[in-house]
Amino acid sequence: MPEIRILKGINDGRRHTFVKKWLIAFAVHAALVLADGALTYYNTPDLANEGNPLVTRLNLGWGALITINLLFLVAMFFLCRFVFEKYQTIVADVPNVRSYISQLWFNRPDKFAWTFYKLPKNWKPVLANSGYAIYFAFCAGRLICVLEWVGVSIGLDMSGYYSFRDKLLFGRLDILVACVVGIAFLFIWYYVEYRNNQKLLAVEQDNVEPEPDSGT
Repeated sequence: MPEIRILKGINDGRRHTFVKKWLIAFAVHAALVLADGALTYYNTPDLANEGNPLVTRLNLGWGALITINLLFLVAMFFLCRFVFEKYQTIVADVPNVRSYISQLWFNRPDKFAWTFYKLPKNWKPVLANSGYAIYFAFCAGRLICVLEWVGVSIGLDMSGYYSFRDKLLFGRLDILVACVVGIAFLFIWYYVEYRNNQKLLAVEQDNVEPEPDSGT
């Protein structure tokens, strides 16, 4: 059974490298939120054309939108710090990604099938994986909102796009894109972490400074 561990000295150096990354990740998300808010105010200050359910379903106004977005920003601040700084790659000498996932979840490399019907024993990597996917999903969804407002702002004919969007579930392309991106990054995270795992194993064996994968 392979030993599962965190290489403290090596991972600490990697963690130091990632300090800037989590701030950049948060700044990107914050910029998208601010851009979405500014473009919304520019194009529909009375929120008559705003598609947020808080407005369309609950008839709430700017106060509710600003409050919810501030709460999301606070949550994203801590999520980015955990995913891109606090979480440290768990190192295990296993032959492939499936074995690595099984090792992360159950401390056993030969039980990948358990991931389909058993709860994990180790929740920290699962939370990091989920947080990673949530971050990119939210950024992708928000980017769609920003691009939509940019199109409106510069006077593009959006009728064809609106006709396409209305056929989607909930009539929201941003939700669809966020779901697709989130699911994709659930898998991407494991491949990124497995590659970092392989690099850290090589460092342990060769005593060479690691160059962890950026994950983007």
